[in-house]
Amino acid sequence: MRTPLKLLGLAFAFAPTAQAASYTFTKIADSSGEISGFSVPSINTDGVVAFGAFLGNGGQAIYTGIGDGVLTTIADTSPGIYFELFAATINDAGRVAFGATTSEPDLFHPIADAGIYTSADGVTTTIADNAPGSPYYDFGFIPQSINASGVVAFYGKLRTNDGFPSLSNGIFTGNGGAQTTIANPSAGFGQISEGTSINASGTVAFAATRSPSGKRGVFTGMSAASTTVADVDGEFSNFGNVPSINDAGTVAFRADLDAGGSAIYTGGISAVLPIVATADGAFTALEDPAINADAGIAFAGTLPGSIRGIFVGADSATDKVIAVGDSLFDSSLTNFSFQRGLNANGEIAFRYNTSDGVAGIAVASPTTLTRPIAGGSGFAGVRLRIGEGAANVARLRGGVAGGDRSLDLSYEAGGSFAINGARPVGNALNLSGTESDVFVLELTYDDADLVAAGVASGAGLILYWRDPVSGNFKNSVLGNQPPGGRPFFGTSYSQYLADQGGTFTLGDYGDDPTTNTVWAVLNHNSLFAVAPVPEPTALSLGLAAFAALALQHRRRAGFRRTI
Repeated sequence: MRTPLKLLGLAFAFAPTAQAASYTFTKIADSSGEISGFSVPSINTDGVVAFGAFLGNGGQAIYTGIGDGVLTTIADTSPGIYFELFAATINDAGRVAFGATTSEPDLFHPIADAGIYTSADGVTTTIADNAPGSPYYDFGFIPQSINASGVVAFYGKLRTNDGFPSLSNGIFTGNGGAQTTIANPSAGFGQISEGTSINASGTVAFAATRSPSGKRGVFTGMSAASTTVADVDGEFSNFGNVPSINDAGTVAFRADLDAGGSAIYTGGISAVLPIVATADGAFTALEDPAINADAGIAFAGTLPGSIRGIFVGADSATDKVIAVGDSLFDSSLTNFSFQRGLNANGEIAFRYNTSDGVAGIAVASPTTLTRPIAGGSGFAGVRLRIGEGAANVARLRGGVAGGDRSLDLSYEAGGSFAINGARPVGNALNLSGTESDVFVLELTYDDADLVAAGVASGAGLILYWRDPVSGNFKNSVLGNQPPGGRPFFGTSYSQYLADQGGTFTLGDYGDDPTTNTVWAVLNHNSLFAVAPVPEPTALSLGLAAFAALALQHRRRAGFRRTI
């Protein structure tokens, strides 16, 4: 008997007042320029998207981007190193994994030279290839997966002992050295699906058929000793090709049911739990799901009337992200592809086509975010897009949870309030749930935000906080306990951290016009926004108030100064 592990908010599709979840959409790239087509994208926790592209000149490339109009080339076919490139995946460190061929097959060499590679900081690492002496003669190029440490899980087609192509294949992992076998015929597997998913500990989830029993199932393993998550001995008749696993070891997968129809399940080796099923009537078909660090899921599903969409739960109304026919970038969505393009902050990357004939890569970002953070875990990586476009982002850059926390983030439009009598620069972040823990908060803006706020440049900006007692906006470090701190104007948080030897101090704050960022080290919550330092008269009054607050705190704390 299986005991349920976790229920992911099952809902009902018949609620007449249901409203769709709220998302903003950011264009990463489209076919209006040199790119004519795209592969399915991947997205990391910081919102960086990796994807393959077909170029108008007949070439191919692997790019990364965040939607600011700039694409970074990871690999392309123009220098002659690669002949073909295949779908890319990216980890949280920004390392990109991809498949490629390095030669064109011909009559005497019917199988192209090929390999699995990773690239970071301009350096490419070979994970595996089919050079003479290699155990592989070819690879599957359904997107391989890569974990935070740069270990890649991939599908390899095997040679015979005398070097000829065989009918055997397997799942393997590697990071540039020796590879580890996860599944192959010697480990008791026959038909193995090409799709893989690997988590931080190196555990791989995959779908395969056991031999000689012929039983299909979903399995996990760090080596050839695998564990069954689900198989056809129960209520299942078959499984999707690409299961997904998160760092906690929870697996999400699609299954066909003995009773008919299909469903999406999550769970581990002791339990699986249905999340959504076609028998509920809201969906007529379901596709392989993705699961993130907080056990949130995303999947493509088909509604009655053959309308495909992307969803994050069982309710086809409230859990809808986008569906065919919905508005997208001043047009309407006509088609899309989604596969594992889900990050820890609930952002979803997908390939799209619109009714105006444009293809592209887009990211759907939730307008509100709840992130559970376990005690002792870091806040870094929590991120919310606080408006349309790539620039308006709030992120936590550091700090550790003193206990189990549930962070809630949302944003307010900058035009809805004033700071020092003027519009703030960009939008504002509502943050709660960190309690008294020390954390680093960074907000970003773009040049259009400066213009809208009537600000000449990004120099001299600070992070403000709305005092919940007075309702007035003040320098955010005045809300700390104790209040106070040091300014580091013209310094990015990364540079500040390097200058401070890798440690941050409560109350320090700064800005960097080059990267359009403003940051502060805080230990309180409220509404935070960016605005210029006050004019000199107001500044002197603010400094006086700052000194008074600091003195009051020291007196209350029994502060003594030793000379």
